[in-house]
Parts: sequence; structure tokens; C-alpha cells
Amino acid sequence: MGEIFTRAQPPAPLGFTGERMTGAAHGQIEIEHLHRYFLAREMARGLRVLDIACGEGYGAELMAQVAESVIGVDVSEEAIRFAGQNYRRPNLSFRLGDGRAIPLPDASVDLVASFETLEHFYEHEAFLAEIRRVLRPGGVLLLSTPDRDVYSPDGRPANAFHVRELDQREFSALLSGRFRHVTLYGQRPMVGSAILPLGGAPAMGAALSFDRRGEAHFEAQQGFARPLYLLAACSDAPLRLPSASLYVEASQLDAWRSAGALAAVEAAEEALQRERAALSARIAALEAEAARLQGFLDAMRASTSWRITRPLRALVTRLRGGREVELSPPPRAHAPAGAATPSARPDPARQRARLGLDLPMPALSVAVGVVTYNNPPDEVARCLESARLALAPLGGGLLLQLDNGAPLEPPPGVRRLAPRGNIGFGAGHNAMMQEAFAAGAELYIAANPDGFFHPRCIEALARMVEAAGRAALVEARQFPAEHPKPYDPEGFDTPWASGACLAIPRAVWERIGGFDEGFFMYCEDVDLSWRARAQGVAVRLNPTALYMHAVTNRSTSAAAWRMMLASGRRLGAKWGSAAFRDWATAKLREAGESPAPLEEVTPVPEAWRAVAEFGHGFSFAEPRW
Repeated sequence: MGEIFTRAQPPAPLGFTGERMTGAAHGQIEIEHLHRYFLAREMARGLRVLDIACGEGYGAELMAQVAESVIGVDVSEEAIRFAGQNYRRPNLSFRLGDGRAIPLPDASVDLVASFETLEHFYEHEAFLAEIRRVLRPGGVLLLSTPDRDVYSPDGRPANAFHVRELDQREFSALLSGRFRHVTLYGQRPMVGSAILPLGGAPAMGAALSFDRRGEAHFEAQQGFARPLYLLAACSDAPLRLPSASLYVEASQLDAWRSAGALAAVEAAEEALQRERAALSARIAALEAEAARLQGFLDAMRASTSWRITRPLRALVTRLRGGREVELSPPPRAHAPAGAATPSARPDPARQRARLGLDLPMPALSVAVGVVTYNNPPDEVARCLESARLALAPLGGGLLLQLDNGAPLEPPPGVRRLAPRGNIGFGAGHNAMMQEAFAAGAELYIAANPDGFFHPRCIEALARMVEAAGRAALVEARQFPAEHPKPYDPEGFDTPWASGACLAIPRAVWERIGGFDEGFFMYCEDVDLSWRARAQGVAVRLNPTALYMHAVTNRSTSAAAWRMMLASGRRLGAKWGSAAFRDWATAKLREAGESPAPLEEVTPVPEAWRAVAEFGHGFSFAEPRW
């Protein structure tokens, strides 16, 4: 008989939000996390251990049962406070800290365990450098992350808490470049959990796995098929590791024998069939959309303008030497005076000051507004629910919805303004800003309904706004496809801020007004940004405020292109670029439109026009790539 050990149970669990595993979560997610810590417990015997992103502390407590000492570190004050109160051993301690700046001295631990941490931030290299720093010579890192290809395939909603997921190749390359010995495992749930080696390890030479692939189809293959999670053991010293690890959830297997559980399984299978039918319909719609976009692309390539510009495109390629444009740092030519040059190393103290990271939590009343236009109800609900979650660190806030298209029933707690017809993006947000500021809000955040907030996005926006004395427009960083316009890597100033997720302080609104409602859609955010800069208001991008907006840089439909041209024509007339106005007018005529006169456009003062940039088309700044 093997060793029997226990898992400590706090009197009341820490609440489960989806960001980190807690005792309030059960079922498969609990099994997956426990299995990883059970393996770490075996490896921790007699060692000094660091648990990075320890969460509520249950895993650190499991390892402390056999380790010399365990230190749990997490960025959440709530989690660390809970861990210290509920998991107590003489050799166990918890402290607040970030994996990118671990609060431990050099060469102080033998084993670092970090599970489902890597995907929550961009700075993987800095994270591993810190782990290498605190590990003793020959120390071991045990690290896990979801396999992007299996966990986040096309068509599956993204995890709102994940920032940068990796596939198996990227994960292996990241670790192999920093440790001499890397053993890669896969983990997959199966009424329990299996952790088996990957990459053709000798232990798997005779293994054969079978996978259900449909009602009457099964797949047989050598090795471990489609593991959901990747787990790596890394060291500069040779590793002695188990060839495989299995966790059998026996109680669940026993429960399946009951008639009630069998009925639940049958109901789940019926739901799966309905989901499969809906997915098939979605695939058909996507195939039709792909065909339409391919037709648009073919038409563009056959156009006169595409043929005429071919020599220019070839010249640009030769001038670039056939290489990709460097992504960072952004071009210095577009950074305001006094900003750091690309060759200079950004000053971390100045970055922290601009980001407001050393300030207390801002005491700002915040409102978030979305303008819908026939969006799917679940898409709008997802956006607003993510806003509610992201407002929580600031004590909550006001949620607003205005429907330019078909009226949508708002989620509970959301204030819906009476529909006014299709009044456009800018006019819709102006109406909600008026409502929000009249209700006492000090900061309004305009958000596209087809995106959603990272749980710390609104806090990050509010901190930067507060650091700027509430006198700046602040844009969130869109991901997974970031907007290519430049921003200063130290001061974060940018030529203009996208309205996809834009923080507008009340003081700025009172000073420069809202969006120009003459722009029905497109360019209203460029115009607002230029008006702000021309009147001394800062325009900045916060790279730590993450907004999931998967349509960035998507292909443009013919209808959208006509709306962009109409808005560009107005922008050129308003900001004194006759050339841009005339170009957009000619393109509109090519698209079969008959543009109306622009007599109603009031030009901006001559002194303001220095901030406008029409030399790069609808980028309105030289792109970084």
C-alpha cells in the first residue's frame, strides 16, 4: 500500500472567479490542478521550494508536507491573505510578489513550481530569467501551461484571463534555450488525469492511445493524443523523473454507476449533439464568409489601382531588404519631444510613474458604455460581464448600453438608453457620456461590444488617467492582434487613440467636447485625439491594459471601405488636407458613390493642423510593422 496523505480544507473557500483555482472549484478543473501539485509534492521531498502564483495556497501546503521549506508567492493580496490565514505549517510561508520580480534572493531554492502562470502575462523571458536567478545550481523548474492548439482552437471563445498562450513547439523552444535538460509532458483529463511524456520519449515507445472522434469513429495512434496542458521539468543537471503519472478520480467512476449520473451523462450527450449541429452551421457560415472575402481579395488584385501600385510595392520591398519591419521599439519620429529614443533603454521608474503603478487604487467613479448594432446578444453580454468584473477592483461602476440597431435586452444591472435610431458610433457614445457624467462619473470608457476586458484592464486605465492628473485620453492595448500604430516605449504617448477601448476623463470631455457626430463611423477617434493633442491634452496607450478585440486588422468589406472613405474625406476637409480629401472623394466615386458637398464641415484652427498626419493613409501614423 502506498502513502496516504491529506489535503487541508479551509472552513470556507476563497471565491472562484476563473482567474485562479480555489477550493470553491470542483470537477475536472480541480482534478487537473491537484494532479500537478501531487507530482510536485513527490519532487519536493527534503527541498527548499518556491511556488510562484500559489493562489490560495493549497498546493504550497501539499508540498510543505514533505519539503524542507515552501514559500508561496502571488500578486493577489486577497489570495496571500487567505493563504496565510488558512494554511499553516512551521516550514510554510506566503508573501506578495510578481513572478517577473520574485521577492527572493539569488540561488535560494531547489525547486520552483509554477502551474498555469505563464499564459497570464507577456513577459515570459523576464519570468524565466527571474526563475533562473532564484534557483540554486542544479535546481529544477516544474512549469505548466495550456497547449494553445488544443486549448484555444479557432472558433472556441478565448480565456479572458490569458494574455499569451503557447503551442508545444513554442513552449519547448522557450525552455530549451535556457536549461540544458528539459523533459516535456502532456496532461489530459480522462475521469481523472494522465501526465505522460511527449516528443517520442523512450517510455512511450510501446504506448498506444485510443481517442473517440465521433459517434462511430475512433483514432488509434502511438503516443499521447491531444494533451490539453503542457508540463515541463527543467534543470541544468540531469533529471530523474517518473515515466508517467496517473490520477484516478475513483469517486467519480463509482458515481457513474448510479442511474441519476447515467441520466446526466445522457443529457450531456444530447447537449453535445445540439452543440455539434450549431458548430456545423457556424462552419458553413465561416466558409461562406471566406469565399466572399476571397472574392473581394481577387477583385482588389485585379483592380487598376493594384496594378498601378505594383512597381511601388516592389520598390518598398527592395528598400527593406526583404526583411520584416521591426516591431519594437516604435519609431522615434512619431514620439513627442522629450521621449526616449529607440536606442535608449526605457527608464523603469518613468514607466511606472506614467502607468501609475505606485499610486494607491484610484478613487474614480467609472462608467463603461457600449454602442451595439445588431450584435449577437451573447457577445454583448460577454463584453458587459467582463466590464463588471474589471470594475470590481475599483468598487464597481456604471454600465451603459445604447442600441443603434435592433433593441437588445440588457443584462441585469446595465442601464439601457432609449434607442434613437442608427445615430452612429460617436453620437451614441456622446449620449452615454452625457448620461454617465450627469450621474457623477469621473471617467467614461468607450468599448466595442465585440471585445471584452481583461479583469485588470479598467484598473490599469484608471491608474494611468490618475497619473496624468485626469488630463489624458488613454487607450487600452488590443490583443491578440495589437494595433500597429507607434507609441513611445517610456512615456506611452501615441499619435491617436483607438475608440475600441478608450478612457475619457470628465475633465477632458469638459475641455474639448466629445466625438464629432459628423463622423458616422471611422475616424471619429482620430479626430478626437488630434483635437486633444492640439489643445494640450495627452494621448497615451497603456500596454498593461488589455482588451480582447480579435478583429484588429481584419479584412475590410466593400461597405466598410465606403464608410471609411466618407469619414476620411470629412477628416481631410476638417484638418486642412485637400489632397487626402480629394483622394478619398475619387475613391468613393470609383466605388460607385456620389459624395455630397462638404460645406457643413468647419475647419479646425490653422495652429491645430500641425498634429495631423495624412502621409500614411488610414493608419494616420507610420505603422511599426
